[in-house]
Amino acid sequence: MSLLITDAGIAASIEAEALGINYKITHIGIGLDGYVPTLEQTQLKNEVAREALSRGSVPALGQLHFEAVFSGNTSFDGKEIGYFLEDGTLFAVDSRDGEILSLKRSNTIITEAFELNLAGSSIKNITVELMGAPYATEELAGIAKITTIDKMNSDDDETIV
Repeated sequence: MSLLITDAGIAASIEAEALGINYKITHIGIGLDGYVPTLEQTQLKNEVAREALSRGSVPALGQLHFEAVFSGNTSFDGKEIGYFLEDGTLFAVDSRDGEILSLKRSNTIITEAFELNLAGSSIKNITVELMGAPYATEELAGIAKITTIDKMNSDDDETIV
């Protein structure tokens, strides 16, 4: 098992829909314990770092992309990742029974990128807090990667000329 939307995350989505509002995923937490997540979880089991999102986007309906920067003296072999709403609710948790999901050493800076695909769920009122400029698409102005000559004739839709 990997990502699991918690009971609290589902309840927040139902409440948001009833109130006609959106809740935002605003923070990522990383912890040291590896286990099989449960629906009843309200926190990570051994959280060592939590950071606000540094960038986010909604590439398509039900798809969330976001990044968080972890820096400083903290060192970890992250085996659990929590996705927190703006009110601190643990929306979802990812842990794979001991597999290392994120690795950071002391006095280093890492940027972790995360993708959530909620397209197969009924979660409609959970979004990612958009920080900074979004990634550019053919329909949306934003940040884009510039392509290389080798990729110009390929089917690469991720970069631009």
